[in-house]
Amino acid sequence: MKRKIKLLSMALVILLALLTAVPAMAETLTVHFLQDESKPADQRFDFKSENVVLGVYQIGTGTYGNWKIHDIYKDIKIFDSNNAFQKNSLTEIRKVIQQKIIQPVATGQTQAADAANGVAAIKVTEQGLYFVMQIGFKTNGGTVRTSDMMMATGGADTVNAKWEFTPKPVEQEQPPEERPYKLTIYYKYVHDGSTAFPTHREIDLWPGYRYNVPSPIHPDYNYTRAVVDGVMPHHDMEYTVWYYKVPDDEIPIEDYDTPLGLGNIQMHVGVCYE
Repeated sequence: MKRKIKLLSMALVILLALLTAVPAMAETLTVHFLQDESKPADQRFDFKSENVVLGVYQIGTGTYGNWKIHDIYKDIKIFDSNNAFQKNSLTEIRKVIQQKIIQPVATGQTQAADAANGVAAIKVTEQGLYFVMQIGFKTNGGTVRTSDMMMATGGADTVNAKWEFTPKPVEQEQPPEERPYKLTIYYKYVHDGSTAFPTHREIDLWPGYRYNVPSPIHPDYNYTRAVVDGVMPHHDMEYTVWYYKVPDDEIPIEDYDTPLGLGNIQMHVGVCYE
């Protein structure tokens, strides 16, 4: 009799050891992201190259109607007296997670479910009640906002996410500022760069205005440009008219070896040299 009792005890110990060694069955929480088909194609989220990252937090263990809520969430009214879920508890749960810096028990990111929609399948190792929230996203431009969710294994383990994708706004090219600009014409001698005639200045020419300024005539010199004319752009304009003697002076345009005949002159946007 004692031998039988001893054998039964040993069998029970072995059985308990085997049961303890069996790994917990993995459960899967599945979140579907359905595309808003009313949006144009270029304003939709591309689940093939973009994704939403979700964090999963265990709120309690057990099964429906018999949840054992973790102590850290015990002051939050998650269910009413009829065991109906209280939606406003999601905000309170998020606050606790953020204040206590609680780490998720699992994370997952969306993948393309088909040509348009996405899905996130996240494995958890224990039956229970889970809070799911967005903890990140990767996009080619724009932002994603996903509403918090409460899920549970064995019943509410598949949901359609309430989410919104806001694409990056297309930057519109700003039209040039409508204001008057300056026209400046310098008159200089080639041989030493000194002033041949007073500088011609006009300070209130509007874009689109056609200007036509004859160059002053010098009795002893030729000039590189008889008339400075053009249409005013959306920036200031500067010109230099050179005065020279032939054959004593060399015309800069002829002897300088640059494509524009400007030698080592430094050019700036909105500055023209003649």
